[in-house]
Amino acid sequence: MAIRRIMYIIFLLATIWIFIVYVDYSALQLFVSMIIIPAILDIMAFIASRNVIAGLELKDIYVVKKKSVQLIVKVANPSILPFIGAMVEIEMKDGFGGNTVNKKLKLNISDREINKFYLDMTPEYCGRIDISIKKFKLYDFTGIWSFKGKIDKMVQLYVLPLNNEEQINVIPRNNEYIEEPVKFSDNEPGDDCSQVFDIREFREGDRLQRIHWQLSAKKDETYVKEFSMPIDASAEILLELAFSSNNEVLRNVDAIIEKAYGLSVAFLEQEIYHYISWYDCKRGEIVRRDVTSADDIWNILYEIYHTSLYEDVAALQLYDGISYGNGVYLFYITTDENTVVKYEPHKIYVVGEI
Repeated sequence: MAIRRIMYIIFLLATIWIFIVYVDYSALQLFVSMIIIPAILDIMAFIASRNVIAGLELKDIYVVKKKSVQLIVKVANPSILPFIGAMVEIEMKDGFGGNTVNKKLKLNISDREINKFYLDMTPEYCGRIDISIKKFKLYDFTGIWSFKGKIDKMVQLYVLPLNNEEQINVIPRNNEYIEEPVKFSDNEPGDDCSQVFDIREFREGDRLQRIHWQLSAKKDETYVKEFSMPIDASAEILLELAFSSNNEVLRNVDAIIEKAYGLSVAFLEQEIYHYISWYDCKRGEIVRRDVTSADDIWNILYEIYHTSLYEDVAALQLYDGISYGNGVYLFYITTDENTVVKYEPHKIYVVGEI
């Protein structure tokens, strides 16, 4: 655009010189045309640009890292004028390290339709990526002047970790002595009278204490209550989302989350229900979530992707000072090689740049 402006100024000066040297009607026509025609085109482009809006759309908001995902740039132009030139600058900012990548696209926009342009992305690290349009410019027909178009809201891409197989050795505790169960079994009845598993007809050998008297009186048949089987969490995964001053923040956080994800999936495969915990620096406390299904993992990843990193080791210090009890097996994931864990039993995973 700068080159076209320079060329226009040169041509305009040339017409002024011609008008001065050759004082006739043709020179006047040329001079007026060099001013009026671009001005009219600019006014038309300016009016049309007021209704043009650019937005973003993702075919999938969840994608496994190192897999390609398609970003769609949608430009709605309801006017009758096309734009032979437009520029969209897209900003992609990760939710952890604050690293930003900008990409510029040069577009041609048709009239009276929604124009779609596609950009392939391949995320290298798991986490959240905030994608927005930083600049949107529309050029007039001469390419001399530009106007700002309207920008729609940003989109967020959630990059999931790879599922690396983890070897674990945790023995689930005896459910008979659980004081505060995480969950009750959906498939197996038990003896916890605080939760009803099912109601069925009376069978020989059933205890009289389990008879559902109100329902039995209403149905004129004898029904009994089956109580639930409590499920215990025998393990806990603690993430230390602290970063150092080096430039490998994304790589290290990616390794921590991927290790936690692999452990969690391995626990569920062995029907070991567990906790995932991390430090929320904004609230100044440990966030602890129980995991009893794959859906719980996705919800926890969503929370972690919206948390903030911190400089000094904090999760372990707070965890050591909180008496969670119940003797869960702690799996601590950190980047600090000099970590000392007081809690027993535990296992430390040190992840790094390799």
